[in-house]
Amino acid sequence: MAASISYGQINAYKRRHKWNFSAEPSFGFYIGYTGLDNAFGDDVSDLLRWGLGLRMEADYQATAYAIAADLRMEYQQSHSSGRYPQKGPSILEFNLRPLYKLVRSLDHPINVSMQAGVYTALLPEVSTDEITIRKFFDPAALYEGMFIQQEYGYNEPSDIRVSYQVGYAFQQLVYSGTRDQSDIAATALSGIPAESQAGNGLAAIVSLEYTPPASLDEHGSPIVGFDVSWNLKALNKRVSLFGWRESRVESSFRATLSLFKYFDFVNSIDLVYDSDIAYRRELRTNLSFNIRYNLDLSSGS
Repeated sequence: MAASISYGQINAYKRRHKWNFSAEPSFGFYIGYTGLDNAFGDDVSDLLRWGLGLRMEADYQATAYAIAADLRMEYQQSHSSGRYPQKGPSILEFNLRPLYKLVRSLDHPINVSMQAGVYTALLPEVSTDEITIRKFFDPAALYEGMFIQQEYGYNEPSDIRVSYQVGYAFQQLVYSGTRDQSDIAATALSGIPAESQAGNGLAAIVSLEYTPPASLDEHGSPIVGFDVSWNLKALNKRVSLFGWRESRVESSFRATLSLFKYFDFVNSIDLVYDSDIAYRRELRTNLSFNIRYNLDLSSGS
């Protein structure tokens, strides 16, 4: 459901306000083989993988400022013959972005953005050896920063959105509760420290979205659609321009083939590197068939 933006003229000043909200729950499964290289270096042959997901976005747009937030929750399980089920990946990610429109006279305005976010496990992740890899806020990666942001958008013939942000951010790797010796011994295999860590440094965030025109039926309803999105977040933990070995990097790639609005074939790749956890990257790949429902609301005044 969408409502058009309306304009009001008060004392020769144009004011515009608009809010948007969207939610996309999904259920997916995959039968066959996939590889998972986690912090323990395991390669798993999956006979069955299933997962649940929810993505939510909300924003409020005014003439001189905007506020946006997004929430991502995912949980998967993998079942293989002769092994215990592998529980995970499990992801809970939330970001909040107040934004001030600094230079509005340009075709692509320059903005100042203050951001904060958290990345942790939604439910416990357990390996096929029944070792707990991570759980809710154990650990959790938090960041707070200020960025200069600019976005480019093109609508013809395909919808393309490119956004970049550069700035400075503070980061914390937080562990909740008391970790007993068995937890410390297990996580020491991947270099995970038993204590919380903190750092600060330069930061960069890049996002790209590409959506070509969808195939429509005679009534204008989509039959086949395709879209690609890629996001990269790099947070330096030390005040150094070249010392990116001490950093946290999160990257996600998602390619979606949509059929009749409610069915998706999704190929996703998530990469996480955190020097306070281990000097190696964590790569997760997933191919699934999803059933989803989109709830899209907007309002203007």
